[in-house]
Amino acid sequence: MSGRLALPSLLLAVIVSSFCPATSMSGDDMRNQLLTREKMMRIGGQLVLTQEEELANQRLKALKEAEMHKALSKGSILPSMHFFQAKNLIEKSEVFNILKKMPKGAALHVHDFSITSPDWLVKNATYRPHCYFCFTRRGIPQFRFAHPTPPTPKPAECPQWVLLEKFRKGLHNVSEFDNRSSQ
Repeated sequence: MSGRLALPSLLLAVIVSSFCPATSMSGDDMRNQLLTREKMMRIGGQLVLTQEEELANQRLKALKEAEMHKALSKGSILPSMHFFQAKNLIEKSEVFNILKKMPKGAALHVHDFSITSPDWLVKNATYRPHCYFCFTRRGIPQFRFAHPTPPTPKPAECPQWVLLEKFRKGLHNVSEFDNRSSQ
């Protein structure tokens, strides 16, 4: 029974394909056209850069490509490394330091929607190894994961980094500290 239903469908496909003109585009051309349309649909895809912006973009791309080529030749591909191994290399990256200085525009607080609550972070993530903290001059807790110890902070930011695991061992009431830090 299924063979009888398949035969008319196959015949219809053959007839339709014989009347339709063959496309003059190769597979590569069709792929490139699709990729171009996808790029245009991205945020900023239809944005036209000024000559100065285009020059800055070309320079940034060249720096990025040079860093990628260097990483590939040395076998030190940062995304394949543990964060603590890659962190110092990332911070030395010329591209990273340029991007760090750039305005974030409308995407400034996008990450707020994708992270969990401060309460969960303090009561879970901060119990992992190599978590350091300090209180800023305004009394706001700052957390940083680092191995070895994070660099000495600027005095205006916080007096010193303290290993949280060691600090908690000296507390009488760890829950009180965790609750206060997550607010």
